Amino acid sequence: GTPFRNGVISPLPLHNVIAGLESGVSAQFMFSLGVRSINGLHNAAVSIKGSIAVQQEFNRVAEILSHLQLLNALHLRFEPGGRERSGRYFVSFGGKNMSAEATSLIGELKRLLDLDPSVREYEVIGSSEPENRRQIAMQTYSLYQIMAFVASRVDIPAPDVAGGRALPKAPNSPGEGVIGEVAVRSGNAKPQDPFVAANFHGHWFWVDNNDLGTKRVFSFLSLAFTLMEEKSPGSPIQMTVPVN
Repeated sequence: GTPFRNGVISPLPLHNVIAGLESGVSAQFMFSLGVRSINGLHNAAVSIKGSIAVQQEFNRVAEILSHLQLLNALHLRFEPGGRERSGRYFVSFGGKNMSAEATSLIGELKRLLDLDPSVREYEVIGSSEPENRRQIAMQTYSLYQIMAFVASRVDIPAPDVAGGRALPKAPNSPGEGVIGEVAVRSGNAKPQDPFVAANFHGHWFWVDNNDLGTKRVFSFLSLAFTLMEEKSPGSPIQMTVPVN
């Protein structure tokens, strides 16, 4: 229904993406698939008219954040709002007894994001650009876009591409660091040991059982459904009483 459509088309709620990072989801994995831009650095994009490659600085930011998670040098904080304003999210880097590696990574991250080096904590906002150097602006993808990215990694049979029934694989698509060039393979013969397979219009499509990267991506899609923000409260529990 409408809540499902809104959830699929709307961008992933920023606070849920932050919650995923705080719970231990790899920043590199989350950013590769779910984040569109951070402080003006953009991920890859794909559409019917073409595709745009990811900025290498974006990939480096995601890699650094993932390392900081492992070093326990990435900390998130939520500040509840009042009646007239919503809550705010803050991220800080480092801590006591930081290693030389963590110190170097934090310095590089602040340079890439053009952050004020004198500040330890930064506000995270949902926007394309920060208002000042003490903010980190992030934009997220919608679940619809994420599924389109996965679809762009399907090995489409050449006759279907030539006949205009499907688009060819995109050369540039988000998730380059966590998903292979081909996520879903195809062929005329039924695969012997697939993770999952389906026959469609006389062709077999499958995910290899040893393709851990693609299986993780499909697990992320299941997680992404839970990251969709509900626009309205759910229906109350109802009791049905049989009457003779």
